[in-house]
Amino acid sequence: MWQMQRGRKHANAVRVALERSRRNAMNELLLLPPTCRPAYASFRDEAVSRGARHLRSRELRQRRFNMLAAALLLVGASLCGVMLTSPGRSQAFIGSQASAACLKARQSLEPWFRAELNRRQWAVTSPTDDFTLLLTGFRSAERQCAAGLSDQALGNFAALSARIATLEERRHASAE
Repeated sequence: MWQMQRGRKHANAVRVALERSRRNAMNELLLLPPTCRPAYASFRDEAVSRGARHLRSRELRQRRFNMLAAALLLVGASLCGVMLTSPGRSQAFIGSQASAACLKARQSLEPWFRAELNRRQWAVTSPTDDFTLLLTGFRSAERQCAAGLSDQALGNFAALSARIATLEERRHASAE
């Protein structure tokens, strides 16, 4: 008898377990996580592909930005390299004795032009005066000196000093 009771209890336990499994099987489709449901699969695939496209475009944008930065860095480095290999010359550079003579001639005539420009601000001058031609010749000689054409510049400075001397003589003669 005791064994019969034990067998019935076991049979009842098995029957209850089967019933529970049948009930759970019916509810299993409702209790499944959404990733296992068939309707969710198409939505999931679409969301995954959309996320992948977004990540891909973000990666491409970042790659383009990095390429632009690299190109600008390369251009900057090459420009610095060119500037370091061939530095320009300043006006303070004196390369030879001819340049020194050119600079000395310029410094001897420059005070006269400054004084004359200052005088012309306050005095009435004749329109037939050739001061503008003298100033143009002086600027031209300065450019020739800076370009390294010292011989031509020295000749122009000498001609300018002779014309300035005659102009000053005439000015003093007319003042007396």
